[in-house]
Amino acid sequence: MINAVNRKDSQCPVSRLIGSYIDNALLYGTISVHATIDTLKKKPRGASWPRHLSSDPVFQVTSSDEECITTTFLFPSQTQLLMNHNTTICRVLSGLCLLLLAPLGRAQELPIRFETGPLFTYLRVPFSPPINDQNQIAIGGRFSWNFSRHFGLDGEIDASPVRTTNLTTSYQGGFLLQSFFGIKAGRRWDRFGMFGKFRPGVNSYSRVITGVSQSSFQLGRRTDPAFDVGLITEFYISRRILLRYDFGDTIIHYSSGSVGAVPVQGATRNNLQFSTSLAFRFR
Repeated sequence: MINAVNRKDSQCPVSRLIGSYIDNALLYGTISVHATIDTLKKKPRGASWPRHLSSDPVFQVTSSDEECITTTFLFPSQTQLLMNHNTTICRVLSGLCLLLLAPLGRAQELPIRFETGPLFTYLRVPFSPPINDQNQIAIGGRFSWNFSRHFGLDGEIDASPVRTTNLTTSYQGGFLLQSFFGIKAGRRWDRFGMFGKFRPGVNSYSRVITGVSQSSFQLGRRTDPAFDVGLITEFYISRRILLRYDFGDTIIHYSSGSVGAVPVQGATRNNLQFSTSLAFRFR
């Protein structure tokens, strides 16, 4: 768009003025052209509009007074050029937004829902009367259901393939069986995840002293409530396979009871437990 201020008493040749000013002014702003109103209505001989403007301007008088007439040249092709320029900017900005938001979108994708696989665990029971110290290994399996990116249900069951020798009391003895089921909560990254676990369960020994006869002890199973709390770290080897390491405190509450006429007091003990597992992931 060009605003041309036309003074009624001006006799300047329009062709010379247009030839010297219009080519540059169309792209950089407005100019003032001194000419008569009748002459400005048409393109003078010898003058040409810039090549990128294929259409002739639309002439209109926007204001007029006794001394001056303000004339506006509107170029349809110039308007289209500005629109195309704005459209290009919008496309570039949209592309940048997509590039910036793409990692965020991937980060918000739901993880693979189900995980299952074998595990190996080690339980360290410290000496704390009436509980004897014990180092116990066990093998088992684990299953997880990830119902969101940050939360999941997690369960495992494991049993010791060997028993601790020379350890038979009213609290411990025989083969150890453990089972836990609860929730895990935390955060995932592309190749790594970290969670807290909160899982109630049971701790069960196969051969503890449950009674006394005239000649020997009676042996049987003892099952006590337990609670597993700790840290889970996951390493995503591929989309379908992960390695998991658990570091936790297995809190066992030994219920009170009696062995024959002898009372057995209750006790609650904290125990270090470490587990590692290989998991296969599927929908």
